[in-house]
Amino acid sequence: MKPRFYLSSKKNKDGRAAVLLFLSYCGTRIAISTGKIIKSENWNPVKQCAKGINAASLDFNNELLSFANNAIAILKDLVDRKETEVLVK
Repeated sequence: MKPRFYLSSKKNKDGRAAVLLFLSYCGTRIAISTGKIIKSENWNPVKQCAKGINAASLDFNNELLSFANNAIAILKDLVDRKETEVLVK
């Protein structure tokens, strides 16, 4: 299960967009808001992460990866407990 990050098409008044995490399970796409926002000019859509190698960009990207790892762990736990019926409706 590979996490994919995308920016929301909606921007706030500062020109920032929410970063969304997408996961797939049994052909169902699950979209989860990461709670992170970023300006689109600071986002690399191909690499699906913040541009740059400064400390702020690296921290931002690490937080996204941590969020994705937690989401995957929760999804795997639901699968193990056979509690995925809410995901495949």
